Amino acid sequence: MTLPRNMIIFFVISLLLFYTYNFIEDFKDFKNFVNREYLSFKNFLFELYNVKKRENVALTENYIREISKKLGIEMKELVYENGKYRMRIKKVEFRELILFLERISKGGEVELVRLVDNTGKGIFEAELILKPF
Repeated sequence: MTLPRNMIIFFVISLLLFYTYNFIEDFKDFKNFVNREYLSFKNFLFELYNVKKRENVALTENYIREISKKLGIEMKELVYENGKYRMRIKKVEFRELILFLERISKGGEVELVRLVDNTGKGIFEAELILKPF
């Protein structure tokens, strides 16, 4: 039993087309994978080159007092206990407090913030716990 020649040619051509189609689909998947990896790498490089250098400042009592004087913040007390500064502030506006916390974060981290507004006008009494780096 032999198959006609046309049938064999048709079978071979259809097999070649099937494998070619599969190869092209696999190649497209691979190309998309490489493009995604390349774009993620370029995004990483972009973020790496655009990082702002962070200023590290030693968080000391003098530094805290200096910043609070510049911003016009009245302190009730500033105590250093167990490697942390506990600070109580009287009558501070929210904007000043945000600027104060932003500048303090250059030298340490803020562990606790308690705010009490007894006036209803956005003037707070605050208690902060600051931990140096």
